[in-house]
Amino acid sequence: VGASYRSGREMTRAGGGSLNYNLYANASRTRVLGDGTGGSVTLKITGLKSEVQAIWARIPAHQANVLAGTYVDTVVTTISY
Repeated sequence: VGASYRSGREMTRAGGGSLNYNLYANASRTRVLGDGTGGSVTLKITGLKSEVQAIWARIPAHQANVLAGTYVDTVVTTISY
């Protein structure tokens, strides 16, 4: 994506256009989810066989020149144990 955690992530639209957003590790959206750099936090698992982790997102309002359509992005996760 190329954006820093501080400035957020970017979804793109086929045919042009982008929409900024960010992922968060808490419901109040104060802990930016990332790799631990740039003020972001990582998620920790407990070591159980199966675990569910909620992730929240926010698309800031008032973005200029946002075109109607479907926007997509790819989020890559790394699981270390």
